[in-house]
Amino acid sequence: MKPRPEWESREQVEKALKATSGRNALVQLPAVEEARRTLTTVCPGVTPPAWFQAISNLPIALDAWIQRQALARDGKTQTDLRILIAWITARENRAWYSLAHARARYLASGGNESLLYSFADLEKSATPANAEVLRFTRKLTSAPHTIVDADVAKLKETFDDYEVAEIIQLICDANAFDRFTEALRLPLEN
Repeated sequence: MKPRPEWESREQVEKALKATSGRNALVQLPAVEEARRTLTTVCPGVTPPAWFQAISNLPIALDAWIQRQALARDGKTQTDLRILIAWITARENRAWYSLAHARARYLASGGNESLLYSFADLEKSATPANAEVLRFTRKLTSAPHTIVDADVAKLKETFDDYEVAEIIQLICDANAFDRFTEALRLPLEN
């Protein structure tokens, strides 16, 4: 199996994100008013992003969203690590819509944007335990068939069973979000 290419430069990422802002979704999205009514029950006064608009009339997807939001907001793992998991999966998947959302969350949390454009820089800036999570995230995203017990054992050297399960769930959820948003070619909100 051919490995995924190395990450694009910052300039190439910016170009891809700009193109994402101007693209059209491949499907007719539910009306924004309908999505707003659905979102008001949880987040009053918020304009729904395109991804929420896409799921607004799918009850099973809304249930999954509630779980995803709770995990993203209240997870046991560090907030910045949860955000970096989303960033890495989006970079590996070339999921530009997801990438923009992960970058916005990272910057809002006070992250250093200059680190985002090189996996090596992210890895060097992380604690040894978090660097292991970043490597695991990349491997589970790009080559899931190569994950072995030893990969999980490395995580368990620092993280308890609950945290390891949460890390894996975060990675899987981020990959699902990447694939969902890119399959629909959702336009990035301005």
